[in-house]
Amino acid sequence: MSETYLSLADAQRAGRNISQGYYLDTNDRLLSTQRVSMRSSRGAGNIISSVADFAKWISTLLRRGPPLSEATYRALFGGHSIASKEPEAPFVSPALYGMGWVVQTYRGETVIQHAGSQYGFGSLVALLPKRKLGTVIMGNNMRGTNAAADIIAFDFIDDVLDIPEDERFDWRRRADERLAADPLTTDTFRELHPFLPDPPLLYPLNLSAYEGMFIHAAYPNLTLSSDCNDAAGGIVYANGTGAKLCASLVKPGDYFPKPLSLEMYHVSGSSWVLVTTIAGAMSAARAEFRLGADGRKVSHMGAEVESSMARTGEKIWWARV
Repeated sequence: MSETYLSLADAQRAGRNISQGYYLDTNDRLLSTQRVSMRSSRGAGNIISSVADFAKWISTLLRRGPPLSEATYRALFGGHSIASKEPEAPFVSPALYGMGWVVQTYRGETVIQHAGSQYGFGSLVALLPKRKLGTVIMGNNMRGTNAAADIIAFDFIDDVLDIPEDERFDWRRRADERLAADPLTTDTFRELHPFLPDPPLLYPLNLSAYEGMFIHAAYPNLTLSSDCNDAAGGIVYANGTGAKLCASLVKPGDYFPKPLSLEMYHVSGSSWVLVTTIAGAMSAARAEFRLGADGRKVSHMGAEVESSMARTGEKIWWARV
């Protein structure tokens, strides 16, 4: 493998023609991600390569060649945990998760795959181990590539398995549905906070009391301000109080790309919604503020920064300084 690098700098020093990543902003403008290089995720991701090099890699995996042992391959592709309790059409088995690989049964055939994405880029590797066949798909638009990759990969797989056209799963429709479901709307806010009073309750302190620096030992420190650039997220939540805060990283470093927006929308009382936009990909989470013992100052800001926290109601808490 002569076209694979663990850092952007290494690839640039080698004189490689490196593709540019793109994303659509909230106004459907195609913008560059400025070739984001996130050293913090290197190895688990953030690898710069080509489909030609990946083809060599999956050829070795399919042949179970060196330097890995047979025991290692069994561990790689074995099911160590259940990723989904029920099969998701068109698969007929629950998804099992190995060491970085999803294992499922499709049309009586074992399919081993892993999809990935980084800001501005998407990819999919899918293997048919019994047939010693595989496919690699890479693209320089995260949402677009991830939506199209299943269509392309399973069109190839259906051809290999001789599935008649009228019996094939409609991967295009699924991709369209997932793309249509991605954008956030004000309905997202109501889904996060379904039991709010009408009219909403005001926040207990002046908005300026919520501004300032919030720190955490593991997560990036944040600065909150009411001076927001409305073009960043573009969401208008008419059912809230209209209060909005914007957060910025105190030391951005290389953990997040430059096209990053963190916005907090007040919905009622101590309840807020944190909207994160990274290279055009938007997500929303419940957030709230805690007051100090005297009730006059904000002491902490909490947010459900991981999807699992939404199920348990747990939050990561930043302390105000």
